[in-house]
Amino acid sequence: MLRNIIFDWSGTLVDDLPAVWRATNFVFNQAGVAEMTIEQFRAEFCLPFTLFYDRYIPHVALPQLETWFHGHFRQVQDSVVELPHAREFLLYCRERGLRTFLLSTVHQDHFAAQIARNQATGVPRRHQLSWSPEEDARLRKAFDAGQAIGAIAAAHERKAGAITARLIGLGLITEDGVVAGG
Repeated sequence: MLRNIIFDWSGTLVDDLPAVWRATNFVFNQAGVAEMTIEQFRAEFCLPFTLFYDRYIPHVALPQLETWFHGHFRQVQDSVVELPHAREFLLYCRERGLRTFLLSTVHQDHFAAQIARNQATGVPRRHQLSWSPEEDARLRKAFDAGQAIGAIAAAHERKAGAITARLIGLGLITEDGVVAGG
């Protein structure tokens, strides 16, 4: 039985390839080396990254390389997006009580910015989580009080469609949106 799942950040939960490629080409430009196409970069890049850079720009000291890379990466990291199904799988793990861990070499500042950006993509915090009896009771109370679906969704940190589906499931409205028993 699985109890723990360990994730990497880059390439597992988010697609940071375009940002890493752009930052690497910036480093190459600063070092006077020709840029790579994204296909070349995919084929040539390796970890530890020092091996990659030593092959192409051995004359650049690591502190300078990191200054150039991280400085430019901050400018292009808005292109880092979560990979399809990553959030759903993390929610699946949460609902089943699986412990998840993240092990990554991503720079802490970049990680914080990417987390903030990807949590702000419009997916509420409780999206696709199971409903507890307490939450059902709060939902019933809000609905009976005549609160708007949007307000209920915001209070429950869920999408409006999830609220409507739950109201149908609880028999409070019909699939046509008609108040049941009313």
